[in-house]
Amino acid sequence: MHGTDADVDPSELELVKKLVFDRSEKLSDGQKSNGNNSSDQILDEVMLMYVGRTSAEMLAASIVSLKQSLPDADRIQILQDLANIASADGVLYPNEVQFIVGVAKQWGMEDFLSSTNTDT
Repeated sequence: MHGTDADVDPSELELVKKLVFDRSEKLSDGQKSNGNNSSDQILDEVMLMYVGRTSAEMLAASIVSLKQSLPDADRIQILQDLANIASADGVLYPNEVQFIVGVAKQWGMEDFLSSTNTDT
């Protein structure tokens, strides 16, 4: 599934929950007043996409959209989060590394790759 080991380990899910909660806490007051701060709702949507096997086209479009809409610092943080989630179960699978490397390259973040232990 999109460069994963096709299994959501409880440790991976717990880290995703923490990251989603942390990000939702950083939302602006305007976003919070619109009811967009529910970390449970965000997590539910993410997990539905994961379980629903989102199409490769949708994933590719999301990667492009994030490149266009987020500053470098935010994209680097996402790459770090992806690496942390992938290794949360104690095993870093080659397809997980390939996915993260692929996203980093699409985002022009080769510097991120050279600053990690990721082999290309």
